[in-house]
Amino acid sequence: MVESTLDITVKNATYREIIREKAYTNEEINMALKEAGLETLAVYEENTFKAPKEKSQRIVFVTRKV
Repeated sequence: MVESTLDITVKNATYREIIREKAYTNEEINMALKEAGLETLAVYEENTFKAPKEKSQRIVFVTRKV
């Protein structure tokens, strides 16, 4: 779990945004997709159509409803 806090100041007003990200294994994602009634068609490295690498920071699952 990673948490980032971003403070933005515009015309003397400050806005805070908190971003939380959690990493899941491919197995956990595939189980959740299956439980949701989806099947995986393809898996890509973020912003590409290349197969993900072991150290890819993000991957994209292409799914469809079964």
